[in-house]
Amino acid sequence: MKFDYRGMINETMDTLRTLFNIIEDYVFIVNESGSIIEVNESATEKLGYSREELLGVNILHLYPPERHEEAFKSVQMMLEGQLYKNMIPLFTKEGKYIFVETRVFIGKWLGENVAFGISKDISKLKNQQRFFESMIDAMPDLVFFKDKNRSYLGCNNAFASKFIGLRKEDVISKKDSDLLEDDSMVEFIKQKDIEVLESEKSSVYEQRIALTNGNSADVETVKTPFYDENGNVAGLIGIARDISGRKLVEKQLKVQTDYAEMLLNTVPSAVFSVDNNKKILSWNKWAEYLTGYSTEEAVGKNCCLFSEDPCKEQCGLKLNETSQPMIGKICTIINKDGNRRYISKNVAVIRNKMGEVTGGIECFDDITERIKN
Repeated sequence: MKFDYRGMINETMDTLRTLFNIIEDYVFIVNESGSIIEVNESATEKLGYSREELLGVNILHLYPPERHEEAFKSVQMMLEGQLYKNMIPLFTKEGKYIFVETRVFIGKWLGENVAFGISKDISKLKNQQRFFESMIDAMPDLVFFKDKNRSYLGCNNAFASKFIGLRKEDVISKKDSDLLEDDSMVEFIKQKDIEVLESEKSSVYEQRIALTNGNSADVETVKTPFYDENGNVAGLIGIARDISGRKLVEKQLKVQTDYAEMLLNTVPSAVFSVDNNKKILSWNKWAEYLTGYSTEEAVGKNCCLFSEDPCKEQCGLKLNETSQPMIGKICTIINKDGNRRYISKNVAVIRNKMGEVTGGIECFDDITERIKN
């Protein structure tokens, strides 16, 4: 009985075509000249061509015209076994783009050297990526991503335009030493990156940076590591926020605080403030003089440290329910030496927006000699 080799081959080919056609990814078999010699149904259906229209056509026909040169180099490298993946989108018969990740494997088909190309549709992933990019581009903060070798994987428009002075695309794969002229800044950033990558912990720090418009800005930078599928550090994410406004407010507040403290210490009366639990928050020089307690000894302590009648039983901060300050209240205190002194005090209650007492400020004068006389 003669064995039917041709029938077996045809049956095998039919089986392979069936296998091709149940694969959801787009499968192309390309010969050494770049011509398509087989394609599956998923590819023809998505691209809008029939199988007959694609057989014998150069694979470059399926790439966008403006990327033919890039695609040509990529296909050549794939056929030579030098490249195994590309991210160039496919181009449908109707002129639409399909975002794919194409992997290539070299082998034989019917005795001929060929490349098996499998393109996975990543349109949904690409849409998610575009959404993510749009989201971070809408942020005024400077956002960037680096791999574990400290090369940029990407950034938002604010980072590229305000800090680097380039397009986002021109930042990718670069290091800070390629982008910044200030060597001290490059070294500072490098050390902070290494700290995050080696410790695998987030880092928050402040620095002053030069902007592309010629101005400078104070920024607070947060860097945190990210990980690959195996749990290994793959790089870091950074967000730098302009805190120049906050710094200016802090500076102005410090000036005002210093001025208020200067006034407080030049007032010829003892002045102190407390919170709602009667814990002393501030204590001026005259309070030190009249009570004998230094600022270090008084701040953080309860005002019962020195107060006596009637304050211990009837604290003005608790009983004063009116919006008017208490004026000229006569009380006694015990100073650090244990001596009783008569004082005349004024008390103003501090309230929050809800009208609740949150603390108060008190000033007093020693009237002991006046009382005795």
